[in-house]
Amino acid sequence: RCMLVIAENLRFLSRQGIALRGDGNEVDSNFHQLLLLRAAGNTDLMHWLDKKKDKYTSPEIQNEILRIMGVSLLRSIAETVKSCKFFALMADEVAGGLNKEQVVVCLRYVDNDFVAHEDFVGIHQVASIK
Repeated sequence: RCMLVIAENLRFLSRQGIALRGDGNEVDSNFHQLLLLRAAGNTDLMHWLDKKKDKYTSPEIQNEILRIMGVSLLRSIAETVKSCKFFALMADEVAGGLNKEQVVVCLRYVDNDFVAHEDFVGIHQVASIK
């Protein structure tokens, strides 16, 4: 259950666009502070956070869980688009920071109730957009 709380915190912070980590001090990070807040009424979670290792709260684990969530979301979007009769793949190039060129990819589709949807699929760094 503690792993579910960790995943729920990551989902909440990422959906709200709130930074997970701060200036390098894990204890002051938004992620850790939200875990402490939720642990206030949950003794199992408090014991989990008191462990010295195998807490699964490191930045590497956070990134891996976020990657898994992202792949799951992309698969869900793909399944939805596959069931639609009309869809479009949109791509636009953008010059990111430090003169790195990137391509933004979105999917636009019309569902069976004729409601249009547009989903961001990803942003990918490319060598050149010329």
